[in-house]
Amino acid sequence: MFSFIHQWFSDSSVDLDGLSEHEVEEAIETAINKTDKRLRLVGSYQRKLRPAIVEALLHARDLIHQIPGPVEINRRTYAHDVLVHSLFGAADQVGEVFSQSAEAQAFTKRAWSSGNDHLFGLLTMTLNRKTRPGFVLNGDMLQGDVMQKIVFFSDHALVKVAGSEDQVRTMLRERALEAMFQEYKRRVAEHTRQSSELDRERARLRREAKLEDQERLADVERELQALSQSMLHIDDHLDLLIEVLTNPNDHCGLEHRELRLDRDGVDRGAAADDGYQVPYAEITVGELQRAALLVKYPLQELLDMNHMNSLSRVAL
Repeated sequence: MFSFIHQWFSDSSVDLDGLSEHEVEEAIETAINKTDKRLRLVGSYQRKLRPAIVEALLHARDLIHQIPGPVEINRRTYAHDVLVHSLFGAADQVGEVFSQSAEAQAFTKRAWSSGNDHLFGLLTMTLNRKTRPGFVLNGDMLQGDVMQKIVFFSDHALVKVAGSEDQVRTMLRERALEAMFQEYKRRVAEHTRQSSELDRERARLRREAKLEDQERLADVERELQALSQSMLHIDDHLDLLIEVLTNPNDHCGLEHRELRLDRDGVDRGAAADDGYQVPYAEITVGELQRAALLVKYPLQELLDMNHMNSLSRVAL
């Protein structure tokens, strides 16, 4: 089905654009291990897969580079930095978001021995919009009941926690590749599912042997024949993986966004002279879409989860 792709990517001389040979070779082996180890049976699989891997790596690197940050978040910046203030509904929420992160807690256990006093990670959120009546200063007059667009963030999650910005961005590049590997596996599973459903329908039609079903039976036979030919050999599976990797934007996308908000979360509009800039990345992986930015957080402000749980029990 994808045999024509081999003709495009038969030459291993491809511009690495700053990638190391080790990084490319490691990504090729990771791709095989994460998708289908039988792909090693394909002759010259490394040479055939190499250009697609390089393209996927460069795409992931370019995407991750666009994520704003790291933004320093702590008690002081929540009070004085409008960007940080706009991300959270209350000061207490800041500590809860970071302290309830399993990755942050795991990092903390090994961070002190390595001399880290901050953690870095990707803060992901859901961006919400609503309208509500408010007050607007029109000249010298305060006008009420004016509908205003409000922006606020919810469903905060901290992921890919590490001791430096570079480490986080490297981990995120690996996560972008993982999304492409998952797309390959999804397509293989979908092919298997379709084949199984058609097999069952063919068996039913043959069993019932109704005259009016003969035309449908012929259609099912043709669909099964086409499906079996599309993924007949292991080479077809390699072609499918190459096809996914050379179309990375279909499976893992990122757009740089920017809001202009006031301290109350009112959207002033991109062309407004007042308000504060709130940059973020809009990340899309499959059907999931999240707002995100890189953050830096002091370890000394992380709350101990055992202490937090004991406080919760006392409150109950």
